[in-house]
Amino acid sequence: MEQTTNNSGFEIKAYYRKELQEMYGVPFRTFYKWLKPFAVEWKLKHSKIFSPEQVQKIVAQYGIPTHELKKPMQKDTD
Repeated sequence: MEQTTNNSGFEIKAYYRKELQEMYGVPFRTFYKWLKPFAVEWKLKHSKIFSPEQVQKIVAQYGIPTHELKKPMQKDTD
């Protein structure tokens, strides 16, 4: 899995939707409204997990998240 870190220390990797929403410090509905215009172009529809490429596009559009993740979610290994 691809992982990169930018100058701010934010790691570009796969994240759950809830993790990114928490790191941006906005309610779920606000985060959903942010992503809705780009859902088709960025292939976000029904995504629970964003790929590193999708995370890069989100960060390019909205900036680097400023809040720390309280507790990383466990990735399913099914």
